[in-house]
Amino acid sequence: DLVDRGVKPGVIAVERGAGRSERPWNKAYSIDLLVEDLEQLRRAWGVPRIAVIGHSFGSVLAMEYGARYPDRVSHVVLAASVPDVQAAWEVQCLRLQRTDPPAYSRAVAAQKPGRSARCNMTGAYEGAQAGEMMTSFMFPNPATAQLLKAADEEGGLRNTGVVGDAIFSQGFLTYSFSRAADLRAPLLVITGTRDLQAVPEPQRVLVRSAQNGRMLGYEG
Repeated sequence: DLVDRGVKPGVIAVERGAGRSERPWNKAYSIDLLVEDLEQLRRAWGVPRIAVIGHSFGSVLAMEYGARYPDRVSHVVLAASVPDVQAAWEVQCLRLQRTDPPAYSRAVAAQKPGRSARCNMTGAYEGAQAGEMMTSFMFPNPATAQLLKAADEEGGLRNTGVVGDAIFSQGFLTYSFSRAADLRAPLLVITGTRDLQAVPEPQRVLVRSAQNGRMLGYEG
């Protein structure tokens, strides 16, 4: 019925090793591979162009795909995007300095030479506290986190950490998208104006750098 009314069909593609996607037997994970997986999907569908919507880490794949294959993308939409990890950390570090000075001092001591952010957020806390920090950034309302956890458990899903471990081991903590000028398709960046995790500031820089970008900010 939707197709009859002119609505184009869409597909949710979960990257290899995530959700219910198959786990590669050789543990082959990288941003380049995941981007190329998207191109293989487009070819399998037999369509000349696709609209790519990326959320969180998926925003990296959407950006990189749009820059690598500009003629094969009609639109790029990013939600809670991470175009520059160190720039996001800089904002988080300043917030941590105000809210928890001892944790900030630990994060500063943990930062590695040559990185642009003033601190290493992974050094702020250890163990369960580190997980609690991440959860509080993504879900300021704890009830939201519990709703998501319940939904995952009901669906039989859980975050194994395999993909994340692979990507982080390849230097993702210094990731910065450097090909904004190559994004020729219309770009829409959707952000929460008070997002504590995927902070808005680097996303604004991305929109200004892209050829045809705009930002939609939701208060709160």
